Amino acid sequence: MNGSLSGTAFLDEDNFSSNSATAVASQQSIKAYVDNNAGKHTVQNAGSNLTARTGLNFDGTKIVATDDSGNDQTDITLGSSVVITTDTQTLTNKTVFGKLSGTSDQGTMKTITVTVASKTSAHPNSGGSSSAYFLDGIEAPFLNLTQGTYRFDQADSSNGSHPLRFYLDDAKGTAFTTGVTTNGTPGSAGAYTQIVVDDTTPFTLSYQCSSHGYMGSYVHVGGTSTILGQTIDSDSNTITNIVNADIKSNAQIELSKLETTTASRALVSSGTGAISVSDVTSTELSILDGGTSVGTQRLQMVMV
Repeated sequence: MNGSLSGTAFLDEDNFSSNSATAVASQQSIKAYVDNNAGKHTVQNAGSNLTARTGLNFDGTKIVATDDSGNDQTDITLGSSVVITTDTQTLTNKTVFGKLSGTSDQGTMKTITVTVASKTSAHPNSGGSSSAYFLDGIEAPFLNLTQGTYRFDQADSSNGSHPLRFYLDDAKGTAFTTGVTTNGTPGSAGAYTQIVVDDTTPFTLSYQCSSHGYMGSYVHVGGTSTILGQTIDSDSNTITNIVNADIKSNAQIELSKLETTTASRALVSSGTGAISVSDVTSTELSILDGGTSVGTQRLQMVMV
């Protein structure tokens, strides 16, 4: 179209205030409007459009929309489901590098939902059954448990004929039953296996199906544990920080096991029973005991 426009057919407004559906805007007004509003955002919240703002800023807890002068106009509060990486968060039933971690106080119980499905390449053991346990939707996760009560809910129908039990190894050589209770039939309402983890629970367990092989994975028990009925290889482990209070009063230690002291010296005990090395040599002790040594004869008392 060649020619010129005049009157109401042509508008030169930097802010487009007329909002006309028929007028033509000048090139200059279009550029000015775009330049003035670059970086502004329209935010949709709870079904209502907020007016255009110069910027959206995050102050650590909420998103703040500001006007052209930088003044706080609208705060968008973040819900509890939003995790801020700099905050300390309690994660419940979250997948963290393929592991499922859980904590439970002694007076409370944590429930883990168990289902059974076909084993995939993600399973830690490709042998045994072609089925696998899925805990809260994660295939055979490595469990990291602390002291507390954990209930493995097997009410889902997929659990039929797959009772979940605990063992000392994944080959199910020895069942672990301390603090473990079961209820109902797997695959039926109310069915579960429950374990109470305390300071006597082994550091490592395996959860497996009692009827099929290698459906589950391992359990690591964190915290301080009392080791019962286990053999500790002293050549491969170091036990530190043992003090007198840790040694039973009737404990017996062979003298040959004590650390090497000054050779050929007698041991003496103090008034409290503490043993120490004396200045008396074994030779001198022999003389005092009625013997002879190094050309020295036994002393005899002569009655006059």
